[in-house]
Amino acid sequence: MKPVPILLLTEATAGGTRRHLFDLVTGLDRDAFAPSVLCSPLRDPEFHADIARFKALDIPVHIVPMLRDIRHPWHDGRACRAIRRHLRDHSYRLLHTHSSKAGFLGRLAARQGLPGLRVVHTPHVFPFRMKTARPLVWLFERLEKTAARWTDRFICVCEEERQDAVRRGIADPETFAVIANGLPSGRAPVSQEEAVGARATFGFGPGDLVVGSLGRLAAQKGFATLLHAARALASAWPGLRILLAGEGPEQARLENLAQRLGLGSRLRILPPPHDARRIHGMLDIFVMPSLWEGLPYGLLEAMADRRAIVASRTGGVPEAVRDGQNGRLVPPGDPVALAGAIETLLRDSASRQRLGAAAAQTVAARFRLDAMLARTQDVYRRCVSQ
Repeated sequence: MKPVPILLLTEATAGGTRRHLFDLVTGLDRDAFAPSVLCSPLRDPEFHADIARFKALDIPVHIVPMLRDIRHPWHDGRACRAIRRHLRDHSYRLLHTHSSKAGFLGRLAARQGLPGLRVVHTPHVFPFRMKTARPLVWLFERLEKTAARWTDRFICVCEEERQDAVRRGIADPETFAVIANGLPSGRAPVSQEEAVGARATFGFGPGDLVVGSLGRLAAQKGFATLLHAARALASAWPGLRILLAGEGPEQARLENLAQRLGLGSRLRILPPPHDARRIHGMLDIFVMPSLWEGLPYGLLEAMADRRAIVASRTGGVPEAVRDGQNGRLVPPGDPVALAGAIETLLRDSASRQRLGAAAAQTVAARFRLDAMLARTQDVYRRCVSQ
């Protein structure tokens, strides 16, 4: 039997969606599935490296420019027509769309004149779950309900997202599957010697207590909340340092905020590229103060690297982090609660080690890449057999 031809479509070529797409495309059973990728590299120029790796694996890649912004309907119309032409020119059995923009355009393009094409959609985070103006929330919800009519199956990365979509009446509950993101097995954390060397390289002394995160410097990630929490801790903890590894539209704002809060000398922002294991090795506490999330890879990687976690209780985060068992959870956007959780762990190195070890065990048991791939391919098989 020939492999089933499938097209994976995305506009969101950065962050966790990029990671998810790469793991999925390169990890599929090539005896069972013949993947192609249709993408827009406008958001992240570094995605060209992934394109090169796809092509090296004989995975066809097709480019259709798409804009994340919703204020350019003429551009969206042109992209939709290009996607439709591509679908009509190829004999795909299944279309798997990722994230909101490509998710809507791809499903709209597939709804006409393509008999036998099955459609799977992974939102990663539904757009109506983001912190935005109420009219936009209403609009995004309406658009998702419309696109759901053209969708055979949804794959949510966490149970909380599935429940929210069902509660809002986005689609029939039976069309949803929950498949958590996963990491490859055998990830080894940075050794104590490597960690000490890395901290010295970046100017952290032996008495410093380093808290921070690795991720895009965007409003979603809530790093302003972390800075306000650090200000509350600064006088009692002179050795406190804040490390953020990333870049993004909020960088200048965060640097200015740190200066206003008197934290300028304590904040260190490291631009990419990053070795996540090395960054995690420098941290005493990994802090993820996000305002909204799906199930972030950055969190899972920090857990796998045995970091003590303090994270916002949002999206699928509580499905990975159990408060007091393998990390600490706080309400999103609450600097007082965040400062309290951080300080509790700063005072207790034994708890940091215990929580970090438990976090690594959680990832090894419940968030594995092989399980993610197997369950996704099972969804594919069920769709094409209908």
